[in-house]
Amino acid sequence: MSKINSITLAILSVLATSSSVWAEEETFDTHFMIGGLNGEKISRYLIDGDKPMPGMYEMDIYLNNQWRGHYDINIKTDPDETCLSWAQLQQIGIRTDGIKADKSVDCVPLRSAVQGGNIGYDIGQFALNLSVPQAFVNEYEPGYMPPETWDRGINAFYMAYYASQYYSDYKHGGNDKSSYVNLNSGLNLLGWQLHSNANYTKGNEGSGEWKSNTLYVERGIPSILGTLRVGDMYTGADIF
Repeated sequence: MSKINSITLAILSVLATSSSVWAEEETFDTHFMIGGLNGEKISRYLIDGDKPMPGMYEMDIYLNNQWRGHYDINIKTDPDETCLSWAQLQQIGIRTDGIKADKSVDCVPLRSAVQGGNIGYDIGQFALNLSVPQAFVNEYEPGYMPPETWDRGINAFYMAYYASQYYSDYKHGGNDKSSYVNLNSGLNLLGWQLHSNANYTKGNEGSGEWKSNTLYVERGIPSILGTLRVGDMYTGADIF
């Protein structure tokens, strides 16, 4: 065999090896994820936002591009067979009288629930997007949530703060300094929420001054679909 042929065969052998390496399917090691799947490597082609892997997800549900709540959803192997209960469909705002599904089974497949509409998953945002014909949708005001989904939260105290200090020393004498603190705090207790926002400012002279911007207590009242607020607060631009 000639020297040229030997070189040619060597090059072809390297190319074949390289091709086999690059042809290997890309994978993702789930050890890097919290609650990983025991180290199994998953093909990147299986991590598909339109066809999520089966399992339990906490997801935001959007109906015709309007947010309708946060739910625990058990996604099936066939995402179209993922289901919601009859009560959940009513909470979301989907009319159930025309859905062709077994009323005795409290699990309505999404494909039946959308009644000719579309289903979309965005696992990156943990969102389920349902597109349903308007004839099968109960229209709610933006931000409306059914009273049965209201959550008064836990008893807790919270506080967020922002503080800044300014000082300037001038070349020809004198200086300028000021201090600023903002406190945003609240207390949740037995279904009541106390909210407070206050500022502290201090300049070159004086002992400083506290100013309360808002201080009020509120509580949701499901029976009237409203909220009771008492105290010093700002009203929305739509109230005059």
